[in-house]
Amino acid sequence: METNLLRTSLAVLLATTSLVRLSAQTATSAPASDEVLELERFKVTSGVPVEQLVLPIARPFNSVFGTDDNIIDVPRNVTIISRQQLSDISITDVLDFSKLTSSAFTTTNFGAPSNASIRGQSADVFLNGVRSRSTSNGNGLPIDFNSVESVNIVKGPATAVQGTSMYVGGFIDLISKRPYFDGTKGSVSLTFGSYDTKRWTLDVGGPISRTVAYRISYSGEDTTG
Repeated sequence: METNLLRTSLAVLLATTSLVRLSAQTATSAPASDEVLELERFKVTSGVPVEQLVLPIARPFNSVFGTDDNIIDVPRNVTIISRQQLSDISITDVLDFSKLTSSAFTTTNFGAPSNASIRGQSADVFLNGVRSRSTSNGNGLPIDFNSVESVNIVKGPATAVQGTSMYVGGFIDLISKRPYFDGTKGSVSLTFGSYDTKRWTLDVGGPISRTVAYRISYSGEDTTG
């Protein structure tokens, strides 16, 4: 009987020792509560060409601070109009900006406004981040959106990167079309409407070599009135 009790006590002691060792190993290997577990970053792509993207977060953006930041990380009110939206929503002049962003109502201004109005005053106009023109009343040559790849509309005054001006309501940055390096592409469009409206566009481009590419974009109009 004493031998069996001794064996039982020895077995219990060994089991207790194993549990203590296991608990000690678990406490040692577990990360501290103040440590931050950093996961590996991964990127998911849709395979859609950049000229067909409509999601703002999927397009490169540097119209505010001059750096390629994600639009979500930019502390400004920004609206990006892609090439696909310019075509689908029929953006033909700055009057159509009000379809996609608030505070961009623009008066007709003798029928051919040149500059959009943001927050009640004429907006600054930039081309690829460089101020292209200024106006005090919005008059001037209208914008030909056939030469534009996308439009960035920013509310509020321009930053020190672009240079300050009197137009504190906001500014628009026109991103011009770029040649295609991934293959030859082209498109043709025709528009017919009231007042004998006739418009047509031709856009074609492609690579010549690994470092040289071309793109031809033509637009014409024959409208009565």
